[in-house]
Amino acid sequence: MGDAKQAIRSLKQLDLDAPHEFALPKKQINDGEDVGFFLTSTGYADIMTWLLQLNAAMFPKRTASSYEAWQLNSEAVEFSEPVLRLKALMEKLEAIMDEAPPDPGPRRFGNISFRKWYEIVESRLPKLLDDAISSDILSRQKPQGNAASAKAELQAYLVGSFGSVQRLDYGTGHELSFLAFLGGIWKLGGFAKRDPGDEERGIVLGVIEPPGDVAKKNAVERERSVNMYFSAIGFIYDVKKGPFWEHSPILFDISGVRAGWAKINKV
Repeated sequence: MGDAKQAIRSLKQLDLDAPHEFALPKKQINDGEDVGFFLTSTGYADIMTWLLQLNAAMFPKRTASSYEAWQLNSEAVEFSEPVLRLKALMEKLEAIMDEAPPDPGPRRFGNISFRKWYEIVESRLPKLLDDAISSDILSRQKPQGNAASAKAELQAYLVGSFGSVQRLDYGTGHELSFLAFLGGIWKLGGFAKRDPGDEERGIVLGVIEPPGDVAKKNAVERERSVNMYFSAIGFIYDVKKGPFWEHSPILFDISGVRAGWAKINKV
């Protein structure tokens, strides 16, 4: 059992009074040697620090007589204004689906209506970001010459988290892009200053919350409203057909680890 009061290593924030060069993300890993370089880079260190920082914030917290776990919609978690604004951004992005409803026809890959949704979102994203993130953060430093702005870099990470508009697919690289989006806001000082773990917990439950015994659907439906794992499983049941072990083998294997979440979290 973890203790939320334990020291949590935090992603270092930028000194916004010092010059900083922002840049649009581009592919830098093309072969094995590039992977080796990446694993020793500041970027990799920042990504892992941020991931583990969010992870540690979700450890159960010891109380005088027991412990407190963090459930979806938990009244014990207070959302700061920055988290609430990002939560509103996610809701606006979801609402745009009404303007580009899924195509009902047969398809082998992703739904082609995603391209229309993507086009609408891309055209509105500058304004959506202005509403979601403080102007002090987005415009703290003016770019020099052809350099990118902080807003442009953050927008590129967010757009990169939606999935591939060409291939109509979604993978871990897109998830990583969303992690970079949130990490970028953190590095810019865009989240509230609170006790260690409190703001990170709000980010996980308020912004990263998944949309909307694994083999038993009744257990999934019962727990998906309060448990992040079952919420993710429930979403998969909503969009995929066939045996769960076949289309989601890793999640299926996780469900069979008898030592519990502490062991899973170490893998």
